[in-house]
Amino acid sequence: MTVNQISIFLENKYGKLSEILALLAEEKIRIIAATIADTSEYGILRIIVDNPEKAAEVIQNAHYVFSV
Repeated sequence: MTVNQISIFLENKYGKLSEILALLAEEKIRIIAATIADTSEYGILRIIVDNPEKAAEVIQNAHYVFSV
């Protein structure tokens, strides 16, 4: 079984994490695991979700920088 991790680049600003989580929740994408690495300027949110293809589409349509 292959597990795809999605890494999302986020500005380290109030509400940015909340925005991406709300987008995923609206599409009923379940987060199985998550971790965040941050600096004062930016952060990388790494997530494993139940539907990585749909999550990637949602993230791309919202114009976030990410990789799978």
